[in-house]
Amino acid sequence: MHSPTRRPPDAAEPPPLPDPAPIRRLSRASLGWRSAVLVAGTLLVIWGSVFGTDNAWPFGPMSQFAFRAGPNDGIHSVFLQVRNTEGRVFVVPLSPGQVGTGRAEVEGQMTRIRANPALLRDLAQSYHRIHPKEPPLEQLWLRDRITEFHQGRKVGERIDPMVGWPDK
Repeated sequence: MHSPTRRPPDAAEPPPLPDPAPIRRLSRASLGWRSAVLVAGTLLVIWGSVFGTDNAWPFGPMSQFAFRAGPNDGIHSVFLQVRNTEGRVFVVPLSPGQVGTGRAEVEGQMTRIRANPALLRDLAQSYHRIHPKEPPLEQLWLRDRITEFHQGRKVGERIDPMVGWPDK
């Protein structure tokens, strides 16, 4: 009877496996600086999570990602509505390519902006620097688009005013 695992007598033996490379251990100095970086990074993350703000990224709490909306909550989305010197009213995305900063940065400064709406002037000036051929912006409003949910399903949407500049 012929065994299927048997090799024919003229088959060459495979070459032996090479000896494995020797294990190289880290020196005390290498182990020391790696440990110091690990400890420093861990302490920065702990400090940022307890005391920091989103501006301390990557060591801040990243609070915009820390919470989820419940099935009966609303999702808030801040946007910028403007009127230019020609009287046209439109929405300008809160992005670095449009106003020089992102929505998260504006949302993170809402307490300051509400206390001092003139801070919105910086967005108007930045928009004009980025879009010099467009008519300048003369009025800005931050609005809050709230998408409302009930039992996890969208049931409505509303837009609430937040703050405007100049106050006309």
